[in-house]
Amino acid sequence: MFLDYCLSSAGYDKASCANIAGIIEASPNGNAGKRPAFLCAQLGDCPADGSCKISSPAMPASSTMYHLDMCRADGTENGVAVGALTMAAPAAGLCVEDSDCGAAAPNCDFSDSSAVCEWGLMW
Repeated sequence: MFLDYCLSSAGYDKASCANIAGIIEASPNGNAGKRPAFLCAQLGDCPADGSCKISSPAMPASSTMYHLDMCRADGTENGVAVGALTMAAPAAGLCVEDSDCGAAAPNCDFSDSSAVCEWGLMW
């Protein structure tokens, strides 16, 4: 669906559209495609310096512009957070980053839906 839209929109090249469609397909439950700020940044429509502002698609009648936030459901800093903004420490054997893992399995592996500590570099 994204690829078709991207290819039919003026200004987006086929390689970029295909690359982003691949990222969406590879993300758990297609979550990358549900993040407007991520899509905007990947398409090159908004600079990475945070200066880009968009109106919230959740409030179409509003003309208020907000900074992009890739962790919010509507892509704006004013939107509802996706998941928790602060997290408790992960359970034993699970991880968010390598520092959550012990010496026996020092690398956080994100290749599955639950990140687990494993031995060896996963990327």
